[in-house]
Amino acid sequence: MSIPGLGQIPAPSAASSTRTITLKTAWEWRFEVAAGRSIVVKILSGTAEKDGIELAPRGTYTFSGVKSKILTWHGCELEVDGRCDDDFVAEYVAPADNPANAVLNLHAQLKEMRTVAARLGREGPRVLIAGPPNTGKTTMVRTLASYATRQGHQPIAVNVDPREAMLSLPGTLVAAVLATVLDPEAVDGWGSTPTSGPSSVPVKLPLVYMHGRASAEDDAELYKELVARLATAVSGRSSADAHVRSSGIIVDTMRVSEKSKIGLDLIAHVVDEFSINVVVVVGSTRMNAELSKRFAEEKTSLGEPIHVILLDRSEGVVERDEAFMDHAREQVIKEYFFGDERRALSPQIQQVDFDSLVVYRTPEYSMLGQESLVREEPSSVMEHWTLAVMHASFKDAPEVVRAASVMGFVYVSDVDEERRKMKILAPVGGRLGDRPLILGKWPEPTSLADIINKAPRSLARDDAADLGGVNIELQPLLRVRNPPEAELPSAESKTVVSPNDKSRPAPGLRSVAIEKPQLAHTLPAELVALQLGTDLEDGLTDDEAAVRLARDGPNTIKTAPAVSLWRVLFRQIANALTMVLIFVAALSLGIHDYAEGGAVVFVIILNIVVGLTQDYRAERTIQALYVLSTPRCKVIRDGHSQTIKAVTLVVGDVVSLVTGDIVPADLRLVKGTNMAMAEAPLTGESVDVTKTPDAVFDDAEMPIGDRSNIAFAGCSVSCGRATGIVVATGMETEVGRIAHMLRCGDDDDGSRDESFYARTMRSLHQGLRGILGLQGTPLQVTLSKFAFGLFGLAFLLVIIVFSIHNWRLSHDVLKYGVCVGVAVIPESLLAVVTVTMAVASKAMAKGHVIVRRMPCLEAVGGVTNICSDKTGTLTQGRMVVRRVWLRDGLTGTVEGSLDPYDPASGSVSWSGPVKDGRLDVLLSTLTVCNHATVTDGKKEAETDSSSVMTAPQWHAVGEPTEVALRVFAMRFGRGGTPIKNSTAEFPFDSTRKLMSVVCGCPSDASRRVHTKGAVEVMLPLLDETGELLKAINDEAESMAAGGLRVLCIADRVMTEEGLDRARVEQGLHFLGLVGLYDPPRPESALAVKQCREAGISVHMLTGDHIKTASAVAREVGILSTDYAGDVMSASSFGRLSDEQMDGLEKLPAVIARCSPLTKVRVIQALHRRGAFCVMTGDGINDSPALKQADVGIAMGDRGSDVAKEASDMVLTDDNFASIVTGIREGRRLADNIQKFLLHLLTSNLAQVILLLIALVFKDCDGACVFPLSPMEILWANLIMSSPLAVGLGLEEAQPDILKRPPRSLHRGVFTLDLVRDQLVYGALMGGLSLGTFMLVTFTGIWSPDYNKLPCNCNHYQGAKCDAIFRARGATFATLSLLLLVMALEVRSSHRSLLDSGPVWRNRVLGWGLVGGLAMIFPLLYIPHINTHLFRHGGLTWEWGIVMGSVATFVMLVEVWKAGKRRKLPGRMTSEGPVPD
Repeated sequence: MSIPGLGQIPAPSAASSTRTITLKTAWEWRFEVAAGRSIVVKILSGTAEKDGIELAPRGTYTFSGVKSKILTWHGCELEVDGRCDDDFVAEYVAPADNPANAVLNLHAQLKEMRTVAARLGREGPRVLIAGPPNTGKTTMVRTLASYATRQGHQPIAVNVDPREAMLSLPGTLVAAVLATVLDPEAVDGWGSTPTSGPSSVPVKLPLVYMHGRASAEDDAELYKELVARLATAVSGRSSADAHVRSSGIIVDTMRVSEKSKIGLDLIAHVVDEFSINVVVVVGSTRMNAELSKRFAEEKTSLGEPIHVILLDRSEGVVERDEAFMDHAREQVIKEYFFGDERRALSPQIQQVDFDSLVVYRTPEYSMLGQESLVREEPSSVMEHWTLAVMHASFKDAPEVVRAASVMGFVYVSDVDEERRKMKILAPVGGRLGDRPLILGKWPEPTSLADIINKAPRSLARDDAADLGGVNIELQPLLRVRNPPEAELPSAESKTVVSPNDKSRPAPGLRSVAIEKPQLAHTLPAELVALQLGTDLEDGLTDDEAAVRLARDGPNTIKTAPAVSLWRVLFRQIANALTMVLIFVAALSLGIHDYAEGGAVVFVIILNIVVGLTQDYRAERTIQALYVLSTPRCKVIRDGHSQTIKAVTLVVGDVVSLVTGDIVPADLRLVKGTNMAMAEAPLTGESVDVTKTPDAVFDDAEMPIGDRSNIAFAGCSVSCGRATGIVVATGMETEVGRIAHMLRCGDDDDGSRDESFYARTMRSLHQGLRGILGLQGTPLQVTLSKFAFGLFGLAFLLVIIVFSIHNWRLSHDVLKYGVCVGVAVIPESLLAVVTVTMAVASKAMAKGHVIVRRMPCLEAVGGVTNICSDKTGTLTQGRMVVRRVWLRDGLTGTVEGSLDPYDPASGSVSWSGPVKDGRLDVLLSTLTVCNHATVTDGKKEAETDSSSVMTAPQWHAVGEPTEVALRVFAMRFGRGGTPIKNSTAEFPFDSTRKLMSVVCGCPSDASRRVHTKGAVEVMLPLLDETGELLKAINDEAESMAAGGLRVLCIADRVMTEEGLDRARVEQGLHFLGLVGLYDPPRPESALAVKQCREAGISVHMLTGDHIKTASAVAREVGILSTDYAGDVMSASSFGRLSDEQMDGLEKLPAVIARCSPLTKVRVIQALHRRGAFCVMTGDGINDSPALKQADVGIAMGDRGSDVAKEASDMVLTDDNFASIVTGIREGRRLADNIQKFLLHLLTSNLAQVILLLIALVFKDCDGACVFPLSPMEILWANLIMSSPLAVGLGLEEAQPDILKRPPRSLHRGVFTLDLVRDQLVYGALMGGLSLGTFMLVTFTGIWSPDYNKLPCNCNHYQGAKCDAIFRARGATFATLSLLLLVMALEVRSSHRSLLDSGPVWRNRVLGWGLVGGLAMIFPLLYIPHINTHLFRHGGLTWEWGIVMGSVATFVMLVEVWKAGKRRKLPGRMTSEGPVPD
């Protein structure tokens, strides 16, 4: 067949044949088998070996693509099945004639040297094999190594020939301890290594350095440096192990020409660095002479002479041409990623961005002083190349990178330069982190495309579409599960976890919400320890821990940064309304109208101060909620247990956990006893998870909730004890990844496929939208758009004013234009909104709701759907006994329990009288078979009825199930602490799923066994009738269907001796069933009911079991019908496409077994339906959805710091009912915003109408006459309207505010009814004000010509301007009084003024009315203030016109309201039904 890039593999058509070959003493069978063809050899009799590896009698071996030989020292008979390309039998007359005797004799000498070295504790023989090409030196190395391992030695094999693929990929220098026999069938001849795949032979983990060239002479300086570093590591490994030290070293050198002086110099360098004392020259007398002369007078660093030995070239060596060598190298690369026919590996193809890679290449040639590495931008040139992943950081200098060891290799399968992405094939999943890559000159490109296409789907998985460019971190050459028996560590290879503070930014919400693979759960603990350079028994040294802490940083989760005053200040300034006001102030000051400009500046400062104070206090309150979860932990360092601060924990530390501990970091568990953990904060699973440290999983992408050999940071130990290795700290933990994702946001969704220019423009566009207020809650967006609309209208009106005056812009014209523009803009709107929300936020804070972002307070009033977590949100997050079924069928039910830890909370009702002591026996087992402790805070743990009733605060330590059983027993006077007099205990484990305790002395004639466990496990152990067993099973299924976790309780009297568990736990006597569950919060049912009445749908999104979730949902009222689509598992929901979700009649009310991605998809589906969503939750697993929701509400008491950071509101009391309070307050606020918007905009419209029509009034010079002065306009807009608007914002909620459906947030606050009312009221107010001005003006002037009014009456008062000043005063009084009346009218859009309720219920509005009314008169009559500042005069008879205008306004408004009530009877409005 032909594999692209792997060369042509001959496939002769000849049929295979089976034959028998007989070999006599010292004979050899030499054979060649082409690539792509194989033969099977069976040892029928006798003994034989291949390259020193003994072949088992009757054993069968398969060889493919090799040129080798089988040697027998005592004779043998072989059966060969298959056809060789060439083979023959080498016969020798005498055994001594076989050249293999020389190798055997050399081994005998080396064996004697090893024996002496072991006896004296010295270094064993250090042997170097040198020779020209095709002399059999590599075969000799394998043979000598095989002989040594067969006799129990552990020599270190070293390959310094980068052209060979010994123990690693080509282009590398390698060293490895050979602790076991080699694999005769391996292509490279070495057996189970990380390059040849797993086999039955234990693995050898090599230390690898990247040379990247086919010849050592291509870059001799780098070669020497790498040889020196390899020799240092080998010396360190030898010093650490006496057995390895005495076994010595065997070095295979590069192929060197006899005439190459550079090659001989390099061999001499290897001899010097490795302290070689035996140099074996194969097949070259000239090389032997040169080396003998060179080393004649030299000694090793240990003072030993250097022996040079000449051996003849083996007769069995055949020439290996370039085609054969190329295929051998390509086969090694293939097997590195895919394994071989005996055992396939599962590599992963993943996609990475160019920007996340740092690639170096070796230069075309090497010169003295030139760097050996050159930075290379990723490009299509790298396609089909194999890159080395280095033990270094991308920040390291090139000389540091080139001298680092190799972690592993990746293969570039595809390069997309347009999208700047690269697909790479890796033997394992994970993240590259900040690891640089090296592109060598050797081996040359190899295309694996055909292999990938033909591989099973599981071997060619392409995660790029889901991960969206997530980086990969490779573990160093670790793909196998057999623990190594020996390893060659180096300083660089001790740690592979990237520094948590130096990683590149993670992708956005959608990408990172997908759970990424974590390899620690796929490896044995021993292998993880080797990988992280730690000791399972002694842990790290203090010095090493200090180095890692300095490098990786503290073990902390980066939550929200310290609150910045400047950041909060910028948030107040960066909005559209503030910008419009700043423009108005600048324009006023520009025309030297300092009074008006100063007033607007005052409004801006007032808004900023109020908003800044509220937001800053909220942020400080949130910061106060962040607490350190695990301040201290117990670790093993230097072989001693010590307690340290959790922040100083580092990767590789060995941590001890006991019941009650909080896990300080992500741990790969090593060992444990009866270990169970509460992972609800991370996964939402209310039931504790049993941990199995010995488990090793195959699935790298397994959900974190199923990784039972991992303990995750932030979770708590419910029972048992364990030790584990820290595999991730800080931001590298699962908790840290979620926290990091939340700060990344979702704004780079889809941006990874864009060019740099497109990404830059997209970021600028989004930033500008944020500054202008076009992103955020509906109110923010609406007000921002409204501000820009008003700004445009103001600009248009100014243009109209200037155009009417033919653009002859005198001071009066400029000022009049500004007046018209200012009249359009409600200057106090932003301040009123800010103050109203601040007051509402303060009121909610008293109700245990902290509002982090004030605009979200209004938005929550329009909520249509609430997506809530179950555990800890709708439920209490604690287990409680719900139902007990005794042996005689008697049923007990616990009801009304408000505190799961308080034995006196609630009551137990029985279906009949309790008799015969059956309950006492059950309680005895519940008490004995229990490690939980429940106390009331007093010194004594035991409690009587009095202490129970008076206990102020109950506490519990232990596994939640056992706590619930303990509390139930305490209801009947049993103790709150574990009993100490047990004889033996058989703990709960994942296989038996039961726990037993034996009580009584061993000398007693009878002892009692107490057992509890899962029903399905206990039934076969019960000594009961079939009828009773069936009844037990039926009752257990009934309890489980009700969402209860069911335990079977039993005991027996034990008379026999011995404590064999299988014998102890048999013949049990059934006592009863106990059903437990996580109870709903008492207020949850009422809150859900109120949500239903308010037209809000509640969805439960939980990680719990579907039956448990359904039962709780029915109990709290989320499920009220039997509609099949209301309940769905996350797996079923996840299989639906977006189109299928949108096609559902309604989304499920309950989704069980949710992952963070499922919750996000639910919210996205609701958004596509036009819903406005609130997400509530307290766990870390809720955080992505909190971020994605329109309004995120976190629990402040039990909520994680990550969840609080992602939320918009925080409930300090964790009370689900507080959400309803928030919704009620949000609806009230939305109603009130419409009220004061109508009031403010009506005033603005009235002023615009007045000023525009008044343009017809001209004085004798043709200048406009102001019907209102600029100060009057600002007074009406700011001083008069603002207190009234604030008072309207504080109106009480209507009684039926939670009885009506949510308002449409798509329409915003500007409803049709509001716009219609504004036009009508504004026209009435403006028309009446204009009428007042005209009546007063032309009544006081005998020749009423509106084009020839007195001159200069806008600035100066004289006798001729008295009528104008009085008319202006009357207009001001009319407008002010109409604003006061308008405040009373807008309290209800339909009800009459007299039917809107007493105004004094709203004190702010009441005092605003009184104050506004009282201030009109001083402004009209105080000298100088009236004429010089406001440009108006006092009134006399004009009050009649003013009051007539006010009465007319009230009458017309009431007529308008009556018409609305008549036209729309019974209509549902924002205030509820309108009466007929």
